[in-house]
Formats: sequence, C-alpha cells, structure tokens
Amino acid sequence: CLFKLSKAQPMAAVLLHQRVRVTPHKAAALLEELALHEPDRTDLIAAAGASLPPQDLMRLGLDLSRSVLADLGFRDEIKKGDLGPIQAKYERWLESSLELLCQAGYLADHGDHYRTIRPVQALSTLWSCWQAEQVAWQAKPQLRAQARLLESCLKALPEILGGAEKATAVMFPNASLELVEGIYKGNAIAEFYNQVLSDSVIAAVRERLAKNPHAKLRFLEIGAGTGGTSEGLLKRLDQFAAQIEEYCYTDLSKAFLHHAEDKYARPFLKTKLLDASLAPTEQGFESGVYDFVIAANVLHATPNIRTTVRNAQALLKVNGLLVLNELSAQSYYSHLTFGLLDGWWLYEDPALRLDGSPGLAPESWSRILRQEGFNAVWLPAQAAQKLGQQIIIAQNNGAARQANKTTAIEPAAIEKNSEVQVASVAAGPDAGADDLIWETLKEIISQSLDVPLERIEADRSFSEYGVDSIVAVQLVNEIN
Repeated sequence: CLFKLSKAQPMAAVLLHQRVRVTPHKAAALLEELALHEPDRTDLIAAAGASLPPQDLMRLGLDLSRSVLADLGFRDEIKKGDLGPIQAKYERWLESSLELLCQAGYLADHGDHYRTIRPVQALSTLWSCWQAEQVAWQAKPQLRAQARLLESCLKALPEILGGAEKATAVMFPNASLELVEGIYKGNAIAEFYNQVLSDSVIAAVRERLAKNPHAKLRFLEIGAGTGGTSEGLLKRLDQFAAQIEEYCYTDLSKAFLHHAEDKYARPFLKTKLLDASLAPTEQGFESGVYDFVIAANVLHATPNIRTTVRNAQALLKVNGLLVLNELSAQSYYSHLTFGLLDGWWLYEDPALRLDGSPGLAPESWSRILRQEGFNAVWLPAQAAQKLGQQIIIAQNNGAARQANKTTAIEPAAIEKNSEVQVASVAAGPDAGADDLIWETLKEIISQSLDVPLERIEADRSFSEYGVDSIVAVQLVNEIN
C-alpha cells in the first residue's frame, strides 16, 4: 500500500509500527461444525469437581501464609504499599495475598491499611496440624502431589519473598520436573480439561482429513513444559501419523525440550525454543503454516495478551485453530505456588485480567480473540468453568497483525546467582585446563544441550547455547 503526501505529516489511523500479513495458506473452516456436535460431559464434570483441593488443605495453606507474613513483620496493622523485607518483584504478589486474606476473613480493609481480625497462629502449631492431616492426603495420589508442592512452597516462602531462595529452585529441585509434573498428571481436573482439549483437536483433525484426505497437518504447542497436555494428545494423534507433517513442541527452556525428546519421541515430533511474547518469525518460525496452535496454561504468563494472541495467530493458516486451556478464576492454590514464579506477574494489562491474577474471564477471551481477527470463537465445556479452567477454540481469519520490529528471542540467560559460573567453563584451556579436561567438558555440554561439538567455543557464554537456571543445574549435576 502506497500513500503519497504533499508534505511529511502523521496520518490518522495509520499504525506505522505495525503491519498486517495475510497468509496464503488456507485450510477448511471447521469450528461451526465442531460446536454443533459437542458431547454431554455432565458426569465427567461432576467427577472432576470431586478432585478440587479440599477445604482443610486450603485453610491450612492460608493459615500458614498468614503466619509467615506475620513473622516477616506484617502483624496487627499492615500499611498498604509497605513491602517490609519482601523483594520489590513480589509487590503484586503481596497486594494480592493481603486482598485474599481480607476476603477470607483474616484481615479487614481500612482504606490505607489492613487490620488483623483473626488471631495469628504459631507456625510450629500449624505445621503440626499439617503433619496430622498428611495421613489422609497421602492416601490419594493426586492430593498427595498437590500437598507436596504447596508444602515445599510454604516452607520456603520467607526465603523466596526475601530473595535468599529462587522459586524455580524450590519448584524444580535439582532441576527435577517431578514436583510440578505431579500436579498435572494423575489429577482428575487437569485430566478432564486435557481430555476436552484433545477431544476437540481430534474431532477437528477428523473433519479436516474428511474434507482433504491428502492433507499434511502441522501442529505447534506453545509452552509445552513437562508435557501435561502433550502426552495424551500425542498418543491420540499417533493414529494419524501418516497425515502429520510436524508437531512442534516449544518452550522457553531447553530443559523441557530435552524432556520431550526423551519421553515423547516420534518421527513427526520437533522441538524448538519459542517466546510467545515475541514475533515468531523473528525466532525462525514460518508464518501462517500451522493448522493447530495449542497452548495450555501459558498465554496468560506474558506481558501483553493482545500481542501474545497476535503472535500465536501469525503462526496459523487461514481457518487454522488456536486451542487454549486457560485459567478462568483466581485460585488460592495457584497463588501460593505458581504465583511465586516471575512469569505469573509479567502482565502489564491488568484491566484485561482477573483481579489479582494473570488469568482472563471467558468473556474477555472471546472479546479479545474476535477483536484480534479470529472470525469464530467456541468455548466447549462451559459448565466446567467453575473448576477454575476453561477451554477456548478460535478460528483464524488469516490476517495477523505484527510489530514492524521486535527484539528477537535470545536463549534464556543464566541468572546471576546461578550455581554455574559461566567463566569457569568459558575460559577453557587458556585458564590452565589441559586439553583432555576441556574436550571432556565440551562433550558434556554438547550432549546436555544438543549443540554440535564444533559450535562449543571457549569465549562464548552458556546463555548463547540456551542455558537457563533449570538447565544450568542439570549441567552442573552432569559435570559433577
């Protein structure tokens, strides 16, 4: 499009910093047909609801969080905006915590401060109660997993808030994914939503192949993590292996990509780093070629939801489907666990989010997706939104708006306080290590990071090879 002006001047309604690209790749429209044949899930919803965290677990969790805050100095009268010994990055976490405690009857809001209205119990007393309740919790595997993660986070809460410990180190001890993985696997609620998501995808695959039996389908999953959604979906997609060109498993951390390569290997599985908050084309992805883009509990953990939606849309063909599993309500449990991770508070558009949470209400998702160029939006299993999640499926109209220039992805850098000191390896033979040691280290790094041996250079930092704080711990363990 060319505009000829008589003089240099701004033009109303012309966004020079953005461009709209219409993909030439098109698939058959499916969403209207899918919505007409939604199955009845009443019994499944009732069964999943029985697996919500029990009241005694959440009551003790709130009691413990209140007592931890009291020990940090937030006792009888709590002035709003006063962080005390808490790091600045947890300011919004603290604000949300105090509001939740107010709603639960622990505090009363007095305008510029909160006042304690329920006696604060000693931590030792509460942990004794916790141990007494453990017997019942341990008898149920999914409840045991929930209690383990919550206990780990609550016991480390003072250190996390004060900066002495990193939340990632607590939730992924020794770079293990086991603690978090247990929340999603074997959990009836998580499995219900994964089933709704995979049912919808499989139904769409059948429809698409019925319309075009020779189609070669391409899938991309954003923020696939430990594979809580991927595992079941991949098993169901195996029956269509001959018609699948690619399932691209992406995440911010190479640790999760290695996990996928070990556990979910298939001829059509590919892995690649992707930051959903940045333009995918600047990260080496093709624009407008995917039939399905899937994201489970990840898009909310980005600064600007509109930008993130546009980035996901840019990957899709015309009539391609964006399939989301997302938060639908604020949760005490999520706040006291995943809410401690930096990504939870990345959002810069609070007017679009649920109060004190990065999640979006169902109506907000529907509105934003339509405004951003999805011509149809369907929310299957709406009756299950009371369980705290929602499935959203949106059909792309093919016109994706993207920034003219963004910062391309850089592999997640090692945090400054990581156990790995980059210089100790990057110095190489020049620091006095003999050739044998250096070659051995190069081999370990190459195998751990899946980087060709010839690309490992002595004067480059680990961050350039995709090392983040989780991978760093794995690498140290391997070297040791």
